[in-house]
Amino acid sequence: MRFRLQSGAVMVELLIAMAVTSLVLLGLSSVVFVGSNAYQAWAAPIQYAQTGPPLGVLAAALQGDVHRLVPCQPSGNPSSTLDLCFPNLQSSCRLVRYSSSAGGSGFELLRSTWSPAACTPTSQQTMLRNLSASPTFTLHSCSSGATSGAVIAISGIQYPTTPTGRQLNVFVVAPVTSKWDC
Repeated sequence: MRFRLQSGAVMVELLIAMAVTSLVLLGLSSVVFVGSNAYQAWAAPIQYAQTGPPLGVLAAALQGDVHRLVPCQPSGNPSSTLDLCFPNLQSSCRLVRYSSSAGGSGFELLRSTWSPAACTPTSQQTMLRNLSASPTFTLHSCSSGATSGAVIAISGIQYPTTPTGRQLNVFVVAPVTSKWDC
C-alpha cells in the first residue's frame, strides 16, 4: 500500500469554497443593508423632532408675543437679539427678548421674559438647542391702514446634522405703531 501526500486542493474544491463564502458574504451584506434601512426609518421621527416641531413652537411663540408687543429696534437691521416692548410706551424696558447663547453642545435660541415694573428678567425658555451657529433676526415691516404686516426673519438656523442653514420667516399682523415702519 502506497501513501500519497496531498500537496494542495483540487480546483473543484476551491470553486465550492468560493461559492459558499460568496453566499455567506451576500447574506451578511443584506443583513447590514436591511439593518441600515431599519435604523433610518427609526431615526427619521427623532431627526424630525429635532428640526420640525421646535421651529413651529418658536414661530407660534413669536407670533403670540408680537400680537401684543412691538419690536424695540428699527426694522431692516440684522441683529443677534430681538427685543419686544409695549407699543407706544415711553419706557425702554423690553418685555420679551429672543437671543442666542453658546451652550454645552452648540448654540441655543432663548426666549426671556422681563418684569415691566423692575425691568429685570423673570424667566428663560430654551426654544432651539444644539445649533451650529448663532441665528440672526431681521425685521421687515410695512404699515397699511389700521394694522401692520411684518415678517420677522430668523436666519442661520443650522443643526450639525444638516448641511445648510434654514431661515424661518414668521408673518405677523400687529397694531400700527411708530415702531413698525417701512
